[in-house]
Amino acid sequence: MLKSLNTLMVYVQEMPRSVAFYRDVMGLPLRMESPGWTEFDLGHGVVMGLHRSMNEGKEPTPGWIPSFTVDDVRAAKERVVSSGARLTQDFHDIPGGVVIEFADPDGNQISASQLGISCADLGVASAAS
Repeated sequence: MLKSLNTLMVYVQEMPRSVAFYRDVMGLPLRMESPGWTEFDLGHGVVMGLHRSMNEGKEPTPGWIPSFTVDDVRAAKERVVSSGARLTQDFHDIPGGVVIEFADPDGNQISASQLGISCADLGVASAAS
């Protein structure tokens, strides 16, 4: 039976570009880096592993979307947009908070949410329909 999550793996096309994105834009602490595998510490014994894609040049396969909790979703959006990353869903209300969705340099979807607020608290309309 499953006990606990220990690794969240994401396939990437260009390791240096992806390392820079997750380290510099997302602010994740780098544990180790190599050409084929890089790890970031997500806390509580969980790591996010970047694995060099075995499908060179192909789009990533859709799948699970990692979602990170942030203290300030507005600041997270500004950081993501200023990095040149593509925002795929603007602020929208979720049960208990507000979330944005965006893509990493390889097109993998990511979301960031702030709990305890609403779009109304941010003074914006929810983008969800």
